[in-house]
Amino acid sequence: MINFIVKYQKLSFSIYYWLLVIIAVSMPFSPFLMSLGQILLLLNWIAEGNFDEKWRILKIRKVFGFLLLFI
Repeated sequence: MINFIVKYQKLSFSIYYWLLVIIAVSMPFSPFLMSLGQILLLLNWIAEGNFDEKWRILKIRKVFGFLLLFI
C-alpha cells in the first residue's frame, strides 16, 4: 500500500499539469470541460494526501489569507 502511495505522489504532478492544460484550453470553448477539470483537480488534491504539510504551507504563506478577504 505504501508503495502505491509513493508512486501516486510522483504521478500526481503530471496529472496536475495536464488538468491545468485541459482547463486552459477549454476556457474559451467549453464550460463543462472547465468544470470537469476543476473537479478532477480537487479529487487529485484529495487523493494526494499529505494534509499536514499542506496546512503548514497555508499557515506560512500569508498571501492565501489575504486572497480570502476578497471572496
